Amino acid sequence: MLPAGDEGSSDEGASTSGVAEATDSDGGSADGTESSSGSTGPEPTDGTGTEPPECGVDRPCPDGQYCVTEACEDPPDGMVAVPSGSFWMGCNEEIDLDCAPDEYPYHEVFLDAFAIDRTAVTWADYEACMADGECAAPDPTNAFGAPCLLPTGGAHPMSCVDWFAASNYCQGHGKRLPTEAEWEKAARGTDGRLYPWGNDVPTCNEAIVGGCGGTQPVGSVPAGASPYGALDMAGNGFEWVADWYAASYYVESPPNDPTGPAMGTRRIIRSSAPNYGETAARASSRGPDFEVPSPDDAHESVGFRCALTPG
Repeated sequence: MLPAGDEGSSDEGASTSGVAEATDSDGGSADGTESSSGSTGPEPTDGTGTEPPECGVDRPCPDGQYCVTEACEDPPDGMVAVPSGSFWMGCNEEIDLDCAPDEYPYHEVFLDAFAIDRTAVTWADYEACMADGECAAPDPTNAFGAPCLLPTGGAHPMSCVDWFAASNYCQGHGKRLPTEAEWEKAARGTDGRLYPWGNDVPTCNEAIVGGCGGTQPVGSVPAGASPYGALDMAGNGFEWVADWYAASYYVESPPNDPTGPAMGTRRIIRSSAPNYGETAARASSRGPDFEVPSPDDAHESVGFRCALTPG
Protein backbone atom coordinates (compact mmCIF):
# COMPACT_ATOMS: atom_id res chain seq x y z
CA MET A 1 0.00 0.00 0.00
CA LEU A 2 1.28 3.45 -0.87
CA PRO A 3 1.68 6.03 1.91
CA ALA A 4 -1.25 8.44 2.25
CA GLY A 5 -1.25 11.10 -0.46
CA ASP A 6 0.76 9.13 -3.08
CA GLU A 7 -2.15 7.18 -4.53
CA GLY A 8 -3.25 8.63 -7.89
CA SER A 9 0.10 10.22 -8.95
CA SER A 10 0.59 9.93 -12.70
CA ASP A 11 4.40 10.16 -12.61
CA GLU A 12 6.66 8.80 -9.91
CA GLY A 13 8.02 11.66 -7.82
CA ALA A 14 5.67 14.28 -9.38
CA SER A 15 2.87 16.11 -7.65
CA THR A 16 -0.65 15.97 -9.03
CA SER A 17 -0.18 19.48 -10.53
CA GLY A 18 2.74 18.26 -12.64
CA VAL A 19 5.24 20.49 -10.79
CA ALA A 20 7.83 18.83 -8.55
CA GLU A 21 7.37 19.83 -4.91
CA ALA A 22 10.50 21.15 -3.25
CA THR A 23 11.35 19.64 0.11
CA ASP A 24 13.77 20.48 2.87
CA SER A 25 16.32 18.05 4.26
CA ASP A 26 13.85 16.74 6.85
CA GLY A 27 11.27 15.72 4.31
CA GLY A 28 9.05 18.78 4.81
CA SER A 29 7.87 21.03 1.98
CA ALA A 30 9.48 24.37 1.22
CA ASP A 31 6.56 26.23 2.78
CA GLY A 32 7.15 24.49 6.10
CA THR A 33 4.36 21.94 5.84
CA GLU A 34 5.05 18.23 6.10
CA SER A 35 5.24 16.38 2.83
CA SER A 36 2.70 13.59 2.45
CA SER A 37 5.47 11.24 1.33
CA GLY A 38 7.18 11.75 4.69
CA SER A 39 4.17 10.61 6.72
CA THR A 40 3.49 7.21 8.22
CA GLY A 41 5.73 4.52 6.79
CA PRO A 42 5.26 0.75 6.64
CA GLU A 43 4.74 -1.30 9.76
CA PRO A 44 7.94 -2.21 11.63
CA THR A 45 9.40 -5.60 10.81
CA ASP A 46 11.70 -7.95 12.67
CA GLY A 47 14.60 -7.14 10.34
CA THR A 48 13.81 -9.89 7.85
CA GLY A 49 11.16 -7.97 5.95
CA THR A 50 8.31 -9.85 7.65
CA GLU A 51 5.75 -8.67 10.15
CA PRO A 52 6.77 -9.20 13.81
CA PRO A 53 5.15 -12.12 15.66
CA GLU A 54 1.80 -11.46 17.29
CA CYS A 55 3.13 -12.66 20.65
CA GLY A 56 6.28 -13.83 22.35
CA VAL A 57 8.44 -13.29 25.41
CA ASP A 58 8.06 -9.51 25.27
CA ARG A 59 4.65 -9.46 23.55
CA PRO A 60 2.08 -11.05 25.88
CA CYS A 61 -1.37 -12.03 24.68
CA PRO A 62 -4.54 -10.39 26.03
CA ASP A 63 -5.98 -11.83 29.24
CA GLY A 64 -7.68 -15.16 28.66
CA GLN A 65 -5.42 -16.19 25.76
CA TYR A 66 -2.00 -17.80 25.43
CA CYS A 67 0.73 -17.71 22.80
CA VAL A 68 0.90 -20.68 20.42
CA THR A 69 3.55 -20.57 17.68
CA GLU A 70 3.74 -16.77 17.93
CA ALA A 71 -0.04 -16.29 17.65
CA CYS A 72 -2.56 -15.58 20.42
CA GLU A 73 -5.20 -18.28 20.81
CA ASP A 74 -8.21 -18.96 23.00
CA PRO A 75 -8.13 -22.14 25.12
CA PRO A 76 -10.58 -24.95 24.29
CA ASP A 77 -14.13 -24.65 25.59
CA GLY A 78 -14.40 -25.27 29.32
CA MET A 79 -10.74 -24.49 29.93
CA VAL A 80 -8.72 -21.42 30.94
CA ALA A 81 -5.40 -20.31 29.49
CA VAL A 82 -2.30 -20.00 31.65
CA PRO A 83 0.43 -18.11 29.74
CA SER A 84 4.07 -19.10 29.80
CA GLY A 85 6.26 -17.45 32.39
CA SER A 86 7.56 -17.67 35.94
CA PHE A 87 5.68 -17.88 39.22
CA TRP A 88 6.55 -18.44 42.87
CA MET A 89 5.84 -21.96 44.13
CA GLY A 90 5.76 -23.24 47.70
CA CYS A 91 4.95 -21.56 50.98
CA ASN A 92 5.34 -17.79 51.09
CA GLU A 93 6.21 -17.45 54.77
CA GLU A 94 6.06 -13.63 54.57
CA ILE A 95 2.27 -13.94 54.53
CA ASP A 96 1.67 -17.56 55.57
CA LEU A 97 1.81 -18.82 59.18
CA ASP A 98 0.88 -22.41 58.26
CA CYS A 99 3.83 -23.49 56.12
CA ALA A 100 4.35 -27.27 56.10
CA PRO A 101 7.86 -28.79 55.84
CA ASP A 102 7.18 -30.19 52.35
CA GLU A 103 6.27 -26.72 51.02
CA TYR A 104 9.87 -25.45 51.29
CA PRO A 105 11.80 -23.85 49.78
CA TYR A 106 9.71 -21.08 48.27
CA HIS A 107 11.14 -21.05 44.74
CA GLU A 108 10.69 -19.56 41.29
CA VAL A 109 9.48 -21.88 38.52
CA PHE A 110 9.11 -21.23 34.79
CA LEU A 111 6.28 -23.01 32.96
CA ASP A 112 5.42 -23.16 29.29
CA ALA A 113 1.87 -22.14 28.37
CA PHE A 114 -0.91 -24.61 29.13
CA ALA A 115 -4.66 -24.82 29.54
CA ILE A 116 -6.51 -26.28 32.50
CA ASP A 117 -10.17 -27.13 33.06
CA ARG A 118 -12.13 -24.24 34.53
CA THR A 119 -13.75 -26.67 36.99
CA ALA A 120 -13.24 -30.20 38.20
CA VAL A 121 -14.67 -33.01 36.10
CA THR A 122 -18.25 -33.61 37.23
CA TRP A 123 -20.23 -36.77 37.89
CA ALA A 124 -22.27 -36.06 34.76
CA ASP A 125 -19.06 -35.75 32.70
CA TYR A 126 -17.70 -39.01 34.03
CA GLU A 127 -20.97 -40.91 33.69
CA ALA A 128 -21.09 -39.92 30.01
CA CYS A 129 -17.63 -41.42 29.61
CA MET A 130 -18.83 -44.60 31.33
CA ALA A 131 -21.84 -44.77 29.02
CA ASP A 132 -19.48 -44.64 26.04
CA GLY A 133 -17.55 -47.57 27.49
CA GLU A 134 -14.38 -45.49 27.88
CA CYS A 135 -14.26 -45.12 31.68
CA ALA A 136 -14.30 -47.60 34.55
CA ALA A 137 -16.94 -47.44 37.25
CA PRO A 138 -16.09 -45.58 40.48
CA ASP A 139 -14.46 -47.60 43.23
CA PRO A 140 -17.04 -48.91 45.73
CA THR A 141 -14.64 -48.64 48.69
CA ASN A 142 -11.88 -46.33 49.85
CA ALA A 143 -8.33 -47.26 50.89
CA PHE A 144 -9.54 -48.50 54.26
CA GLY A 145 -12.30 -50.78 53.01
CA ALA A 146 -15.11 -48.42 53.98
CA PRO A 147 -17.80 -47.62 51.39
CA CYS A 148 -16.88 -44.75 49.13
CA LEU A 149 -19.77 -42.47 49.90
CA LEU A 150 -21.06 -41.15 46.62
CA PRO A 151 -22.39 -37.55 46.54
CA THR A 152 -25.51 -36.48 44.73
CA GLY A 153 -23.85 -36.67 41.30
CA GLY A 154 -24.77 -34.41 38.38
CA ALA A 155 -22.78 -31.18 38.45
CA HIS A 156 -20.96 -32.07 41.67
CA PRO A 157 -17.24 -32.83 41.37
CA MET A 158 -16.43 -36.42 40.46
CA SER A 159 -14.97 -38.58 43.25
CA CYS A 160 -14.29 -42.21 44.20
CA VAL A 161 -11.90 -42.65 41.26
CA ASP A 162 -8.24 -43.63 41.61
CA TRP A 163 -5.33 -41.90 39.89
CA PHE A 164 -5.36 -44.30 36.95
CA ALA A 165 -9.06 -43.76 36.24
CA ALA A 166 -8.57 -39.99 36.41
CA SER A 167 -5.57 -40.11 34.06
CA ASN A 168 -7.46 -42.40 31.67
CA TYR A 169 -10.41 -39.98 31.53
CA CYS A 170 -8.15 -37.04 30.67
CA GLN A 171 -6.26 -38.99 28.00
CA GLY A 172 -9.52 -40.13 26.45
CA HIS A 173 -10.49 -36.48 26.04
CA GLY A 174 -7.19 -35.50 24.44
CA LYS A 175 -5.85 -34.03 27.67
CA ARG A 176 -3.76 -35.12 30.67
CA LEU A 177 -3.59 -34.57 34.40
CA PRO A 178 -1.86 -31.28 35.26
CA THR A 179 1.56 -31.35 36.86
CA GLU A 180 1.74 -30.17 40.45
CA ALA A 181 3.48 -26.97 39.32
CA GLU A 182 0.84 -26.28 36.66
CA TRP A 183 -1.93 -26.82 39.18
CA GLU A 184 -0.35 -24.40 41.66
CA LYS A 185 0.28 -21.67 39.09
CA ALA A 186 -3.29 -21.97 37.80
CA ALA A 187 -4.50 -21.65 41.40
CA ARG A 188 -2.46 -18.67 42.62
CA GLY A 189 -1.00 -16.81 39.64
CA THR A 190 2.41 -15.16 39.82
CA ASP A 191 2.30 -12.95 42.91
CA GLY A 192 2.71 -15.56 45.66
CA ARG A 193 -0.80 -15.10 47.06
CA LEU A 194 -2.13 -17.39 49.77
CA TYR A 195 -5.41 -18.41 48.11
CA PRO A 196 -6.75 -18.17 44.54
CA TRP A 197 -8.61 -14.92 45.30
CA GLY A 198 -5.89 -13.27 47.40
CA ASN A 199 -4.75 -13.38 51.02
CA ASP A 200 -8.06 -13.07 52.86
CA VAL A 201 -9.13 -16.10 54.90
CA PRO A 202 -11.77 -18.12 53.00
CA THR A 203 -15.45 -17.77 53.71
CA CYS A 204 -18.24 -19.79 52.13
CA ASN A 205 -18.43 -17.08 49.46
CA GLU A 206 -15.01 -18.06 48.06
CA ALA A 207 -14.55 -21.77 48.84
CA ILE A 208 -16.51 -24.85 49.86
CA VAL A 209 -14.48 -25.70 52.96
CA GLY A 210 -15.22 -26.64 56.58
CA GLY A 211 -18.48 -25.16 57.82
CA CYS A 212 -19.93 -24.69 54.33
CA GLY A 213 -21.77 -28.01 54.10
CA GLY A 214 -20.98 -30.83 51.68
CA THR A 215 -19.88 -30.61 48.07
CA GLN A 216 -21.70 -28.16 45.82
CA PRO A 217 -22.11 -28.07 42.03
CA VAL A 218 -18.81 -27.01 40.46
CA GLY A 219 -18.38 -23.27 40.06
CA SER A 220 -20.87 -22.41 42.83
CA VAL A 221 -18.53 -19.80 44.34
CA PRO A 222 -17.23 -17.65 41.44
CA ALA A 223 -15.85 -15.10 43.91
CA GLY A 224 -13.12 -17.66 44.65
CA ALA A 225 -11.82 -17.72 41.07
CA SER A 226 -8.07 -17.81 40.49
CA PRO A 227 -6.27 -15.05 38.55
CA TYR A 228 -6.83 -17.07 35.35
CA GLY A 229 -10.50 -17.82 36.03
CA ALA A 230 -10.16 -21.39 37.33
CA LEU A 231 -12.79 -22.27 39.95
CA ASP A 232 -12.90 -24.44 43.11
CA MET A 233 -9.13 -24.60 43.51
CA ALA A 234 -9.38 -24.16 47.28
CA GLY A 235 -12.22 -26.48 48.20
CA ASN A 236 -15.18 -28.62 47.09
CA GLY A 237 -12.90 -31.63 46.66
CA PHE A 238 -9.25 -32.67 46.45
CA GLU A 239 -7.85 -33.24 42.96
CA TRP A 240 -5.32 -35.70 41.57
CA VAL A 241 -2.29 -34.26 39.76
CA ALA A 242 0.27 -36.08 37.65
CA ASP A 243 3.32 -36.06 39.93
CA TRP A 244 4.71 -38.62 42.31
CA TYR A 245 5.11 -37.21 45.81
CA ALA A 246 8.41 -36.60 47.61
CA ALA A 247 8.54 -34.40 50.70
CA SER A 248 11.91 -32.91 49.73
CA TYR A 249 11.28 -32.54 46.00
CA TYR A 250 11.33 -28.74 46.02
CA VAL A 251 14.97 -28.82 47.19
CA GLU A 252 16.05 -30.39 43.89
CA SER A 253 13.17 -29.41 41.60
CA PRO A 254 14.34 -28.12 38.18
CA PRO A 255 13.56 -24.45 37.51
CA ASN A 256 11.74 -25.12 34.23
CA ASP A 257 8.59 -27.24 33.81
CA PRO A 258 9.12 -29.64 36.73
CA THR A 259 7.23 -32.93 36.51
CA GLY A 260 7.97 -34.38 39.95
CA PRO A 261 10.13 -37.29 41.06
CA ALA A 262 10.81 -40.17 38.69
CA MET A 263 9.15 -42.64 41.07
CA GLY A 264 7.35 -42.84 44.38
CA THR A 265 4.63 -44.62 46.33
CA ARG A 266 1.81 -42.05 46.14
CA ARG A 267 0.56 -39.40 43.76
CA ILE A 268 -0.10 -35.86 44.90
CA ILE A 269 -3.55 -34.41 45.49
CA ARG A 270 -4.24 -30.66 45.55
CA SER A 271 -7.07 -28.28 46.54
CA SER A 272 -9.16 -29.17 49.59
CA ALA A 273 -12.47 -30.74 50.62
CA PRO A 274 -15.59 -29.56 52.45
CA ASN A 275 -14.49 -31.18 55.71
CA TYR A 276 -11.13 -29.33 55.81
CA GLY A 277 -10.37 -25.82 57.03
CA GLU A 278 -8.40 -22.84 55.78
CA THR A 279 -4.96 -24.45 56.15
CA ALA A 280 -5.69 -27.11 53.53
CA ALA A 281 -7.24 -24.47 51.24
CA ARG A 282 -3.93 -22.63 50.83
CA ALA A 283 -2.63 -22.74 47.25
CA SER A 284 0.71 -24.21 48.38
CA SER A 285 -0.79 -27.10 50.39
CA ARG A 286 0.26 -30.48 48.97
CA GLY A 287 -2.55 -32.71 50.30
CA PRO A 288 -2.74 -35.24 53.15
CA ASP A 289 -1.15 -38.68 53.04
CA PHE A 290 -4.00 -40.59 54.53
CA GLU A 291 -6.85 -39.95 52.05
CA VAL A 292 -5.30 -41.85 49.11
CA PRO A 293 -2.08 -43.56 50.25
CA SER A 294 -1.45 -45.07 46.81
CA PRO A 295 -2.52 -44.21 43.25
CA ASP A 296 -4.73 -47.32 43.27
CA ASP A 297 -6.89 -45.88 46.04
CA ALA A 298 -10.02 -43.76 45.78
CA HIS A 299 -11.85 -41.54 48.21
CA GLU A 300 -15.15 -39.67 48.32
CA SER A 301 -13.21 -36.41 48.74
CA VAL A 302 -10.83 -36.83 45.78
CA GLY A 303 -11.61 -35.96 42.16
CA PHE A 304 -9.65 -34.33 39.35
CA ARG A 305 -9.49 -31.84 36.49
CA CYS A 306 -7.53 -32.06 33.23
CA ALA A 307 -4.92 -29.95 31.45
CA LEU A 308 -3.29 -29.80 28.03
CA THR A 309 -0.31 -28.29 26.27
CA PRO A 310 -1.44 -26.07 23.35
CA GLY A 311 -0.29 -26.57 19.80
